[in-house]
Amino acid sequence: MVKPGVPFSISTEPMPPTPGYLLQGVLVQEMRPGRGEAIIGLTRDPLVGPVVTVGAGGVLTEIYRDSSTRCAPVTLDTAREMVSAVKGFAPLRGYRGFAEGDLEALARAVATFSRLALAPAIEEAEVNPVAILAPGAGVVMLDALIRLREDAVT
Repeated sequence: MVKPGVPFSISTEPMPPTPGYLLQGVLVQEMRPGRGEAIIGLTRDPLVGPVVTVGAGGVLTEIYRDSSTRCAPVTLDTAREMVSAVKGFAPLRGYRGFAEGDLEALARAVATFSRLALAPAIEEAEVNPVAILAPGAGVVMLDALIRLREDAVT
């Protein structure tokens, strides 16, 4: 675990050189537990174009396959509908006394993330997990991937 103000080492062994690769930096992201986890993804369907998906995230993604998908980009109202459609978020709505999560912040994140569809160079993007914090505390995107179109890479 990385603690603020405490030096750390990513690796004790030097990485073998890779021809043409230049390390430009390292991003260290806080690993933060949430009340739940979500996945947000963007792909380009050959028939309908860009689509955004939100679902139960982390390890639950593969287990439940519980998600909602719409053509992208989406409005905040549509993102709210998408979040409401995911059954795996029921505990975060306070179901049976579970601690609620900031699903409004998740809907805002979905709407904002879906705007990546407006960048034609982006082939697909995914954030998993998105930690859902307490109501009013927001969400934290913990791991992300963006893949560019082959013809967009120079």
